[in-house]
Amino acid sequence: MTLRILSLFSIAFVAAIFVSGCKSNSTSPNGGGTAITPPNAGSYFIAVNTETDSTGAVISLDTEKNMVILSNAAFYGKTGVTVFVDSDYQNGLSPDTTYLKYESTGDVEEYAGSSGNSSFNATGWITLPFGSQSSATLVNTDTTLGFGVHGRITEGVSGAGTGNVTVEGESFYVNKVNLQVSIIDTASAPTFVISSISFTTTASFAPALGYIVETDQPAYRTDGELNPSIHGQMISYHLQ
Repeated sequence: MTLRILSLFSIAFVAAIFVSGCKSNSTSPNGGGTAITPPNAGSYFIAVNTETDSTGAVISLDTEKNMVILSNAAFYGKTGVTVFVDSDYQNGLSPDTTYLKYESTGDVEEYAGSSGNSSFNATGWITLPFGSQSSATLVNTDTTLGFGVHGRITEGVSGAGTGNVTVEGESFYVNKVNLQVSIIDTASAPTFVISSISFTTTASFAPALGYIVETDQPAYRTDGELNPSIHGQMISYHLQ
C-alpha cells in the first residue's frame, strides 16, 4: 500500500531506505483538532512500507516518495486542489498522480478517477472523513457475472478515532479512518459462496502535515490463502 489514500485498498496504501528530511512547522504538531495545514509546492513525504507474513518475517520493504507539484490548483471541477506525484516524476517516468482537496471540516477529498482505479471501484471525488469522523458507503453493487454467479462489491469508510504518530522523533496528532472492502461471489441453485474477500485498512492523517503518516492493513484471506499484513510509516518529510 502507499501512503496515498485510495491506494490503500490495494496496498500497491503503500516504501524504503531511510532518508532524512528537513522539518519546518510554524504550529505545534501535537495540537489536536481538525484544522489542516496544506503543504506547499516543493514539499515531500517519504514512507517505508513493510509486508510481513504470519510469523512476523519481513517479505518486502519498499520506499515511496510523494511530492507536491501544485497547490491551490483547479482540477476536475474543484478549486484549492493539492497535486502530488510519486518518485517516477523525478526519474523521468510516468508518475502516479494524486489530487487532494482539504475541507474546512478536516475531511479530505481525493479524486478516484472517472472509472475508478486498479484497487478501488468508486469514482469521482471521494470524501475521507478524518475530521468529521462520519461513515459512508462508497460502493454497493451486485452484478450478474453469468452462469448463475453474482458478484457483490461493498466499499465503505468510517471514522476511527484519534491518536499520535511519531515521525523522526516528533509526535504528531492524527485523525484516523477505516477503509473497508468486501467482495463476495456467490452461485445460485444451489446457493453457495464461491469466494469471499474482506479487509480493513486504517489510515492516520496528520492535519499539521496535510498528509497520511501511517497506514495499517492486517493480514486477510483470499479463498483460504493468507495475504501478508502491510504497514506504512512516514519516516521523513520536508515542508516548503
